[in-house]
Amino acid sequence: MMDIAHLSGHVRKYLIIYTLLSTILALPIGYYFKDVIASNKALISNLVVILAILTIYPSMVQLKTEGLLKSFRSWKQIVLSMLYVFLLSPLLAFLIAPTLGDPHIGIGYVAANVVPASSASLGYVLIAGGSVELATVLAILSLFIGIPVIPLLISIYSSRVSVPVPIEPIITSLLEVLILPLVVGQLTRYAIARSKGLSYVDKNIKPHLSLATM
Repeated sequence: MMDIAHLSGHVRKYLIIYTLLSTILALPIGYYFKDVIASNKALISNLVVILAILTIYPSMVQLKTEGLLKSFRSWKQIVLSMLYVFLLSPLLAFLIAPTLGDPHIGIGYVAANVVPASSASLGYVLIAGGSVELATVLAILSLFIGIPVIPLLISIYSSRVSVPVPIEPIITSLLEVLILPLVVGQLTRYAIARSKGLSYVDKNIKPHLSLATM
């Protein structure tokens, strides 16, 4: 029987294929059950938030607090990331969005490009074996910088196309999918470390965490 480490490696290797298959499967489900989905928007929205939290939670269990503090010194990576998130990405979105036709689609495209994907980025970093600590620093900085900048960018574009955009739910969602998993994940890490030791957290359960994220 395939153990967790091999299963995690298998899913990581073929993650793109599984993602494409999931997308292909979701399209007909969304089409044939569109009435059910439309009548349960609030429920589905809450489920999406819950799944986002569960996706980022394993990364937060793996997060090393001491490494997090050191990552704040990686100023080159931080500056490059902030320039991309809050300058290059919005600029490209502002240029492309008007070509999409429907202004509602355009504003959705802009919102998707100016709001940092904190949960997704941390999950992919864990899967790829990168620095969860640096990724978390970037996510935290993006969140705090984004609180004033994101509403400003979206408001600028929405005023140009006369489409009102509720900003508060966007900020609330960002807080939910980053701060809550961070607190709960670190409490979980502390509890496991006290009972099993740090090596157990960093080595033994790492394949389980990667698999759970995927």
